[in-house]
Amino acid sequence: MVIQRMNSFSSITNGEEVPQTRRPWEAKARKLNEKYSPANFVHQWATPQLLIHGSKDYRLPETEGIAAFHALQQRGVPSRLVIFPDENHWVLKHGNSLKWHFEVLRWFDQFVGEDGRSDVSHK
Repeated sequence: MVIQRMNSFSSITNGEEVPQTRRPWEAKARKLNEKYSPANFVHQWATPQLLIHGSKDYRLPETEGIAAFHALQQRGVPSRLVIFPDENHWVLKHGNSLKWHFEVLRWFDQFVGEDGRSDVSHK
């Protein structure tokens, strides 16, 4: 089971992964982006993933989360995409926080279960 924030599926800016001293179009930054881009490993994705995204996260466009979710769905990997239109990188509003916790705990219940064993068989 994976619960994570996607750090650039395909965009050139790559958010926080490219140090501020490098520009995304510089050779060293491009090389790092190519090496660590999750898009290069989609063929290995098999772990169920819960993707949570805030639409106002200007470091990571909403389309990045949608692209990752789409790839997971095409691969048949159990996945769920939850988008908070009025949140940024962190879910801070009270009602949204309740929804976030509901989604995460439901995900744990589904894929870990009460006894700590997953109900999902891996290929």
